[in-house]
Amino acid sequence: SDLKRSIESVARFREMDIPHVIDLRITEVSWGINEGKVLDSEVMERFRIMIKEWKNGNHDYCIPGGESATALKKRIESFVHDIKRRKEKNILINTHGRALRMLVTRLLDEPVEAMEKYEHNNTGMYLFEYDGEQITLIKENDTSHLN
Repeated sequence: SDLKRSIESVARFREMDIPHVIDLRITEVSWGINEGKVLDSEVMERFRIMIKEWKNGNHDYCIPGGESATALKKRIESFVHDIKRRKEKNILINTHGRALRMLVTRLLDEPVEAMEKYEHNNTGMYLFEYDGEQITLIKENDTSHLN
């Protein structure tokens, strides 16, 4: 992602001259009129409504001016398609909460509604294994590296 907090999170890897790519397809979902706002009751209510709509299958719903689950899914699927074709054996992907949840569902070929079952902490790690055909979830939201 190109967001400042994402770039800061991987700074140590970049300092070690590990090749990296900034890919806008995995940047956080656009929160529309909620973007950059204090999480007051009005902002949280718009967020709750959006999540409820997405859970109920209305993937075209979005916070006014924001991004729908349909749009997020499309860009994450494009990213996953390209990741599967890369020659590297180990790939670190650094993204954000809602984009991460969608990424997990796309990697595991689960419905959009499954996003809510995947928790995430800041710098929590999801580890996947890809055998060229199937993707397997090995670790979920692991924070042991923070100790």
